[in-house]
Amino acid sequence: MTKPYDVGRRFEQYLVHRFKRLGWFSIRTPASGRGWRTGYTPDIICIKNRNILLIECKVLSGPRALYIEKPKVQSLIKLAKLTGGHAYICVYYRKDKLYRFIDPRDPEYNTNKYYGWSKTYVLAQGKTLYQIINQYS
Repeated sequence: MTKPYDVGRRFEQYLVHRFKRLGWFSIRTPASGRGWRTGYTPDIICIKNRNILLIECKVLSGPRALYIEKPKVQSLIKLAKLTGGHAYICVYYRKDKLYRFIDPRDPEYNTNKYYGWSKTYVLAQGKTLYQIINQYS
């Protein structure tokens, strides 16, 4: 059985490869998702023509909503402001083989500890890779 970490890592590597093929400098950051002791780092950083994309990736296997801890989302947004970049959360629905990019500044749900987005919201409001690429071309 594949470990969740491996699935997430493979998806991150896939996205890095896709961005590279589209002419972006892109890297998967060391210790992505594990850097709480050293400070937050997004999973992927992409740069092209002075445009910086900071991407947090999440893989879901079912139709459940995505919930991310508030400090993690806030750190992603803060890092985007610091670098002059643009923050995104890329949600991959494994069974559907679909992924979309959402703006972390616009959560659908706001609980005490988490920001959240339903699958319906992500698929309706999220952007495809090509919509993201064209936005910064």
